[in-house]
Amino acid sequence: QRFQISLVEGNAAPVIISTPPELAWTDSLYIYALDATDADGDSLIYSVAQGPPGIRINPLIGLVAWAPEENDLGIHEIELNAYDGQETTAQHYQLHVQRPSYPPQIHPLKGVALDAASGFSTLIELNPLVTDPDHEDRELVWSFTPVSGDPVTVGYDPIAQTARITANEDFSIAQIHLIVRDPDDHRAAQMLNLGLREEGDFNSDTAIDLTDFFRLVDVFGTVADTPEWDSTADLNSDGQIDFDDFFVFIDRYEKSNSLPGD
Repeated sequence: QRFQISLVEGNAAPVIISTPPELAWTDSLYIYALDATDADGDSLIYSVAQGPPGIRINPLIGLVAWAPEENDLGIHEIELNAYDGQETTAQHYQLHVQRPSYPPQIHPLKGVALDAASGFSTLIELNPLVTDPDHEDRELVWSFTPVSGDPVTVGYDPIAQTARITANEDFSIAQIHLIVRDPDDHRAAQMLNLGLREEGDFNSDTAIDLTDFFRLVDVFGTVADTPEWDSTADLNSDGQIDFDDFFVFIDRYEKSNSLPGD
């Protein structure tokens, strides 16, 4: 009696060769291309065995997609499968969902003017200068580095979020490099120009512009000792703010904003 024996090779399980991204952001699309090979050349079917609600995978090409929201913050256990018709290979990992982190932004700064009346010193409130969507103002840390011009000192109060800038009596001009840093170590930087206050620069930003013009309009017609009185707008020092001051301001404005060669 004869027997014929046929040898049949066993099935090889799929091998997953891709590495998943383990960090996702709220309100952003999470994408992962699951990739696997099969030594037998079998077609593979992909599926999600474990994951948060809403996560999806294309069963033919293995593309994983999910749009996490605010209530998805935290850690999620993920299990993805590759199936060749006989055997399943699983990939396990943890997916961390976080809020996106944005750097602080310093608003445009015109400058800061110093004068003898203020003792060549000014106090700057820092909170109005910066916006950070992820952190409170009190969490931000500032640094100040004089980079050019006359010597100045900066006294920084991190509790009050203020900076006191002081110069000597012979001060004329300087420049300070401002840096603000948030707890995620995101940073923003800007140069702050310092100069002497000119007559007509009512808000002490080293520029005579429309903001100063509107300030003059607000106090036009007032006289000394009235509640609305602003002595800095009395450009000819006659105790009243009238057309004489207006014409002086226009002259200052034109000189301050004229182009070279005009």
